Amino acid sequence: MPRRTPDPGKRAQILRAATGVFSAREFHAVPVDDIASAAGVGKGTLYLYFPTKEHLFYATVLDALDLLLAELTAATQARRGEDALRAFVDCALQFFWRRQHLAVLMHRYEHKQDEPEGGAWRERRARILAMARAIIHPLAVTRPLDGDVTLAAEMLLALIRAAVLNHQDRDRPERAAALIVELFLRGLARRRPRNGRRPLRRARALAIALALAGTLASGCSHEARTAEGTAPQVEPVPVSVAPVSTAIVERAFPLVGAFFANEEVAIAAQIDARVAWIGADMGDHVNEGDVLVRLDDADLLAALREVEARLAKARADNARAQLLRQKGIMAAEEAERTRTEAAVLEAQRDVLRVKIDRTVIRAPLRAAVAARSVSVGEVVKTGQPLYRLVQDDPLKFRTPIPERFAQQLRLDEHIRVEVDAYPGRTFDGYVTRINPTSDAANRSITTEALVQNREGLLKPGFFAKGELVYDQRGEALAVPESALTTFAGVTKLFVVKDGKAEERIVRTGEEVSGARREIIDGVAPGETVAVSNVERLEQGTPVSVTEQRP
Repeated sequence: MPRRTPDPGKRAQILRAATGVFSAREFHAVPVDDIASAAGVGKGTLYLYFPTKEHLFYATVLDALDLLLAELTAATQARRGEDALRAFVDCALQFFWRRQHLAVLMHRYEHKQDEPEGGAWRERRARILAMARAIIHPLAVTRPLDGDVTLAAEMLLALIRAAVLNHQDRDRPERAAALIVELFLRGLARRRPRNGRRPLRRARALAIALALAGTLASGCSHEARTAEGTAPQVEPVPVSVAPVSTAIVERAFPLVGAFFANEEVAIAAQIDARVAWIGADMGDHVNEGDVLVRLDDADLLAALREVEARLAKARADNARAQLLRQKGIMAAEEAERTRTEAAVLEAQRDVLRVKIDRTVIRAPLRAAVAARSVSVGEVVKTGQPLYRLVQDDPLKFRTPIPERFAQQLRLDEHIRVEVDAYPGRTFDGYVTRINPTSDAANRSITTEALVQNREGLLKPGFFAKGELVYDQRGEALAVPESALTTFAGVTKLFVVKDGKAEERIVRTGEEVSGARREIIDGVAPGETVAVSNVERLEQGTPVSVTEQRP
């Protein structure tokens, strides 16, 4: 079997889908099946372009870096000095703020010795670093700085990455950018003193501290436990606490798909005739029974008049024949012949009436005209398409549901979808049909839902994405958002127990009312978590409770 030639468009389609799925969930927890389903391809097709998940990660990073380089160039090319620095930082933060997984992946490749494509990542990173050096150099002291400009550029990138990886939902990228630029410019404002010491000594120390932050974060808990018995008495950290509460959440899973007409009908000619009149055209709405086309019926009407005249004579002949037969004057065979001739003419008359009726073509249902294929004066043949009608209210939404959601899939379940044409607007529907089989190519179950379209905003063929709600009142554990911190894709909180902070790695779920977040696992009902000063806590830190929040 010949090997398929990779299609660059298909590769880009898979990368876009992967970026979207990675943005919605932690990238390392995303199955390949989900990416294939979101891209609308089979798992085998995905592996044709990306042999392993690592190759897909790497390609996603390279694609993002190319886009980032283009955006950074556009944002800074017309600016100089501090304006260029602000544009650089703001553009980078805006790019990564909702693509946190990309920052995590880039951090990962900074520490890898081998790369799938032989240094392409490092080459792009070097270009970004060179762009930062070019912006920073005019801002530093006027005399040559040798390696200090590169160190300052590395420090700037480290500050950007730290802001991306540690921001909270309530933080804004514009505010973070302003703080980074302010701190950075303060460091550069110190010129080299006369004793020859470098003006960026503190900047070097800060950059080293940022570079070590990831290592220290993973090791601090162990060191805290080791030193617990020998360390001097530590002042307790004052914290506010809140209980792990129960909440009612709406459980749903994501879906993507397309709209189709509820019914689609091709109207064709049933006789050979010339088109005499055309009614509706493309875009018009018609009701059931509305006339669409009238065909020329002059020949048929003339033939009908002839047959009706012959039928009248045949009926009269048949009446006389039957009378003569009763008197014994006419033979039975002759009388039967006249009766048969009348019956044949009646059948010919009925056929002509049917053909005449078919010269008027009507809409079989309430629908919209999607296409008109003929014009007045054209001679059409039997079976030739004339119109294509689509019923656009309601519409069918068809979507492939991954197999792992089969247990939650039921008829009449509620769906919510959005389309690019109307951002921010949601369209509701309900599941009407579930395919009894699973597609072996992408391991999914084709499902249909009906979505009302009374305003006519949705069109058959529109792509849509949304979610299917399978439990509107699911019970869940929840904690305040302020209790959670996230770093490098890992979310944690601190349980206050026996006057000390106990670090817990947790998995989060849906957003809950009251600025809370669902916790899937990692805490138990009734436990108490810290909601203030969490940045000062680590495993075993003594705490004093200053406020008990509901």
